[in-house]
Amino acid sequence: MIKLIRMRIRYYLNNIYNKLVKANDTPHRIALGFGIGVFYGLFPFVGVVFTIITSLIFKANKASALIGCFVTNTWMTALLLLPSIKVGSKMFGVDWRAVWQDMRLKDFSSDVLLPSIVGFLTIALAVGVLGYLISLFFIIKYRKHRGQNYAEDIRS
Repeated sequence: MIKLIRMRIRYYLNNIYNKLVKANDTPHRIALGFGIGVFYGLFPFVGVVFTIITSLIFKANKASALIGCFVTNTWMTALLLLPSIKVGSKMFGVDWRAVWQDMRLKDFSSDVLLPSIVGFLTIALAVGVLGYLISLFFIIKYRKHRGQNYAEDIRS
């Protein structure tokens, strides 16, 4: 059973990798799209629409943006709730336990929402930038290995 799960995860990750590195666009635009998608995928209550709009504004690859969004979408929000509250609370200098308690009591005042949103923004931005850098590295590495000329692609 574990072997089957590992095989499926490996297949899923290989599929994402292949779609990114083989996309017909510049490495920068592909990686930028992926980073934008990861950012919006991690941020709650936004997603595909904001991903596409931001990709259009920054002239990023829309397909890679959607891949990034779908890879990190909704399921990550639940996992990042507590870390986001901790990060946002630290930035505002408040005790995260009080924010967490108020959230559990459904007291959604600005004392709860602001640290949560700022925490989500901070984490999503950091992971989005990391997604950009990692995907850019692998795209350039793949194209260099394939002998594709990528230097001109980066400038355009």
